[in-house]
Amino acid sequence: MTAKEAFELSGPKMGRPSEKCDEAKRFIEKFLGDGKPHPASECIQKLKAAGFKESTFKKAKRKLGVVTDKPSFGFTWQLPKVEEGKYQLEEITADDDLPFGI
Repeated sequence: MTAKEAFELSGPKMGRPSEKCDEAKRFIEKFLGDGKPHPASECIQKLKAAGFKESTFKKAKRKLGVVTDKPSFGFTWQLPKVEEGKYQLEEITADDDLPFGI
């Protein structure tokens, strides 16, 4: 846990309630959840179509640590890679070569 995360958890809540921001975070996580970069214009269009204000989704994007990049033509958004020391769980399927049944 970073110092910033610790402060956010223990510090006083300031500003307006963040229900809309939390909702925007879940929305962003859902469509960027495949781990691939998506065109920023497409992301913004989807967020606006879902009824989120620009200030709300910018705050949600910042809180999630969404990575903005410009690989060649146009900007992309992508969720950050899993940090060292954290686990990314993957679903186990019957196709996985495991020594036991699932």
